[in-house]
Amino acid sequence: MGRRIRFRATDAQIALQVGPLGFWWVVVLGVLGRGGVASANLVALAVTAVASMVGAVALLRWRGLELTADHLVLRGDLVRRIPWSEVLDVRARRRWGTNVVLVETAERTRRCTAPITGLIAVDPHFDAKVAFVQRWWMACAPAEVRARAQSDGRVGWGQPVGGAGVDPT
Repeated sequence: MGRRIRFRATDAQIALQVGPLGFWWVVVLGVLGRGGVASANLVALAVTAVASMVGAVALLRWRGLELTADHLVLRGDLVRRIPWSEVLDVRARRRWGTNVVLVETAERTRRCTAPITGLIAVDPHFDAKVAFVQRWWMACAPAEVRARAQSDGRVGWGQPVGGAGVDPT
């Protein structure tokens, strides 16, 4: 069994996504508490608030990108396993003020849920993570995919990428 590498949102990125939900629950509980709602109902709502926030954090922690020796796994609303033989390109792109990793196949280009960085939800290691994913792809892709990518001038091919080599095994 080979190595598996997972990329997920940073703790700060998760806090930025869950924070508004927590604020909404504080407002709701505060308004209902002032309105004379029975304390048993407030306790039930408080438990619901905590459960929804824990669930949101768990869901956001589950989402991301997983690299293995024979495929990559995109974890978002659905889980998609893409064999390295189908991956044509891995690159970073800026979309709506956020830098994301895109994985291109013959069918379509898919956006990865992690690694990601943006104006507010900054990941200081984003560039290093993208370079690592590209090196991993180069190490795992079949020879014909590497040759096609080099002839097309794809990002990451034929360009020196800093850091140590990648051993997916």
